[in-house]
Amino acid sequence: MPYIRNATLADIPFMTRVINHAILHSNALWEEEPVTEKNRQEWLDHKHQQGFPVFIIQKSPHDPVAGFGTYGPFRPHAGYALSIEHSLYIATDQQGKGYGKALLQHLLQTATVQNFHIMIGGLSADNTASIALHKQAGFTAGSTIPQAGRKFGQFLDLVFMYKLLQK
Repeated sequence: MPYIRNATLADIPFMTRVINHAILHSNALWEEEPVTEKNRQEWLDHKHQQGFPVFIIQKSPHDPVAGFGTYGPFRPHAGYALSIEHSLYIATDQQGKGYGKALLQHLLQTATVQNFHIMIGGLSADNTASIALHKQAGFTAGSTIPQAGRKFGQFLDLVFMYKLLQK
């Protein structure tokens, strides 16, 4: 069973490396410019101020960090107050070891305890591994928006997947 804990300032370098790898080498994050550690620290501070978790996953407390995950507001309007959007990132050399599955389940459990109603993920349609992970966790594909974004000189389709937390 992996070890999951709250992120701290000491995790900033790891999170920055993982995000920058996703930015530079994948369609997992539709950004083009790498982020700085200062940016990630401000991001973490903002998440904490808003009361949203950022979790770190490791094999054990003494092993290197394998990934991180979080959630936050889906949209800023009052009608979406119980809807959250999540993200999770696993280091490339740690993928395929069950960390994504464990971290996603932890995010779902935490969001349920916090009485959120629905968790939403926006995924690149070509990210078949992430889509499969979400389906395995009980997410449903809600819609695909063709050519919703652009990265690496090509248009990308956006798949919204969701899971109802409160019935």
